[in-house]
Amino acid sequence: MNEDRIVWLEPVENLDYVREKSITTSFRYGKISKRDRPNGRVVGYSELLPGTPGISKGLFRRRVFWLAPHDRDSAGGGPYQHSAPGEAVDPRTVAPNMAGVLTERAWGDTIELFHDGEVIESSPQKFRQLALL
Repeated sequence: MNEDRIVWLEPVENLDYVREKSITTSFRYGKISKRDRPNGRVVGYSELLPGTPGISKGLFRRRVFWLAPHDRDSAGGGPYQHSAPGEAVDPRTVAPNMAGVLTERAWGDTIELFHDGEVIESSPQKFRQLALL
């Protein structure tokens, strides 16, 4: 990915999760333009190393971290009081060139995987590994 750093626009210590999205933009660094922003509150973004090649002429792949108006931090629980959206990650696990991780804090409850009605795993790390398969 050739990311240089993650820029947070507000403190993330009190955010249980942020939504992580990969976008195409015309700049390697700097704020995400309004045209490229997701429909919500942008709380952070990645900046690329100088000289990072584009994915196409003048276009670069970057990550943006954002929250929707109905997310847990804004809606006092909202629809994700004991869950999280599919693209949610714990902002404390975000680092350059590494995807964020869904933790129990981000999920808002214990994460359990079921098979044939039985709990087979309740570890967030194992959940993330299986989700990537």
